[in-house]
Amino acid sequence: MANLQGILKSIRDIMRQDNGLNGDAQRIEQLNWMLFFKIFSDKDQDL
Repeated sequence: MANLQGILKSIRDIMRQDNGLNGDAQRIEQLNWMLFFKIFSDKDQDL
């Protein structure tokens, strides 16, 4: 779990430097989509 927290913190730090995202609400939404597509891709590869 600590590793996941570190990864998410790194992603958030990178996203904070992006001028195209305005505020935490957009960053959270984008992060959720990235996690969804990663899980979806992993499940698709399993099938």
